[in-house]
Amino acid sequence: MNTEIEIIKGDALELATGVLVHGCNTEGVMGSGIARGVKTRYPNVYEIYKQAQRENGLKLGSCSIGVARDNLYIVNAITQTLTLNTTQFERLYPVSYDAIARCFNIVNTAMNQIDPEFDMIAYATPFVKKAKLARYAPGKIAENIYATLSDSIHVLQDLPREVLSVVRLARHNKLMFNMDLKGLDVLLRTLDQVSNRLSFSIIIAALIIGSAFLLAFSTPPLLYGVSFVGMLGFGVAALLGLWLLIAILRKGML
Repeated sequence: MNTEIEIIKGDALELATGVLVHGCNTEGVMGSGIARGVKTRYPNVYEIYKQAQRENGLKLGSCSIGVARDNLYIVNAITQTLTLNTTQFERLYPVSYDAIARCFNIVNTAMNQIDPEFDMIAYATPFVKKAKLARYAPGKIAENIYATLSDSIHVLQDLPREVLSVVRLARHNKLMFNMDLKGLDVLLRTLDQVSNRLSFSIIIAALIIGSAFLLAFSTPPLLYGVSFVGMLGFGVAALLGLWLLIAILRKGML
């Protein structure tokens, strides 16, 4: 079997049939390149990507597959994760070759169920080997070393000035820390719901117990020989209990 990759120049999104695999990041953002085109042209595929982020989070080496149209499948392959360039304060999304290999395996397994003749790994292996060799070429290594040294020099040059700025802010009581704890809002809402339900439960229990005492001792005013206030307390407790039950059922957490 011929395993050479044929390189075709053109718009990948114009592909009529087959499988289009494109790299995505773990942040749930399709803001540039082919990913942005996929988001614009095939919003249902983008929604599958966002749904995977909401449900399980996006992990390197994972994939989500969407049907763009008849006989065209688009694979959102998670091959990039966010890193920060501390010297230039840039958001970077470097490619993980290990994640690419895992995505290839997932795609190959999934597509084999549709077409047993499909063998993505056989076609991609020579290309991946060539790409990895190019990554470790002497020129590329020298370029990476130069970039690392350049960044280190910038950090050392800026460090005294940055430290001095922090000391000045601390001296004038203007030093502030801004922390964004993911999931904290959900936790606070849940605790608020629990406390509200607990308060309602205590009130309902108090009404039931108090009304029972009123009925037991026939506390006036009486209606047909029964304490009217006691009956009213039971009615209010029943309404509050029904309200609490409906609120819990609406949240789907009984």
